[in-house]
Amino acid sequence: MMNRHVVFDCERMKYPNNGLFSYCEQLGKALLHQKPPDCRLAFYIPEKQKGFFGKRRNM
Repeated sequence: MMNRHVVFDCERMKYPNNGLFSYCEQLGKALLHQKPPDCRLAFYIPEKQKGFFGKRRNM
C-alpha cells in the first residue's frame, strides 16, 4: 500500500468575508471527512486561521 500526502493551500482564508473563505472551509472539511486511511492531509493556512482544521493539520 502506498502512502499519499496531500497539501491543501488555504491561503485565501486570510479574507474571512468572501466566498473563497467559505469554499476553502467547506472543501477542507470534506477532505477531512472523506480522506482514506493511507492519506496524510496537511493545510497551508494563514497565521490568523491556525488551528482551523485542527492543530496537527497546519503548515
